[in-house]
Amino acid sequence: MSKHTPGPWKAESVMGVWVVGTPADKHLIVKVPAGSIDCEANAALIAAAPELLEQLRRMVNCCYRCEGYGIIGSGKPCSVCADARALVERLK
Repeated sequence: MSKHTPGPWKAESVMGVWVVGTPADKHLIVKVPAGSIDCEANAALIAAAPELLEQLRRMVNCCYRCEGYGIIGSGKPCSVCADARALVERLK
């Protein structure tokens, strides 16, 4: 997977369509079609993606059970953060 456009991303309504992009250089990430009651919420969730990914990375690095190593004493994957770690790896 290629790297995503760095955040921050911002959602805003432009002529009736919700768009998500980078405020600094106006790079368009996605247009969220109007017409559903959820379009604003969906745009906001998409705009939060870079920040959510960064917070997830921080959380798995300080997991209370495996202390950020991803495995517990028996050598098994940590059941608390294994799924989160897999998602972070998938999104690199």
